Amino acid sequence: MEHYESIENLPAQKFTKKQMEEISRALEKKEEKIRLVTYNMLFDLYDHNLEEQNRWPNRLPRIVTLLQSMKPDIICTQELYPKQVDDIKNLLNNDFAFFPGWVDSDGESYGIFYRKTRFEVLNSRFEKPLSIKRL
Repeated sequence: MEHYESIENLPAQKFTKKQMEEISRALEKKEEKIRLVTYNMLFDLYDHNLEEQNRWPNRLPRIVTLLQSMKPDIICTQELYPKQVDDIKNLLNNDFAFFPGWVDSDGESYGIFYRKTRFEVLNSRFEKPLSIKRL
């Protein structure tokens, strides 16, 4: 992939002048890549049925360490209850805002965390069970 991240490595004869200009403008922003992660967090409603190591208080630090190592800009989540959302936000040092998106009748959300310093919310909505956020 890195080979194609330089305009000099692209076969100019395959593209029109306008296309090459668009590619060049896009490549100028190549360091502005967006890292998106999707993660089924597993709600904690039935933690009592899980082995101790897989219960939310023990699972949470592993999840946060994994997310921090990935350095995501956007984290799409499934199966989170409000307390779990708060736990994650606090451990991510409040660098992220959260849009709960679709929330089912018992409070479980399918939401989106996004890096507050990188994105501005333009609009958002949900269409069961999708959460749609325009940043």
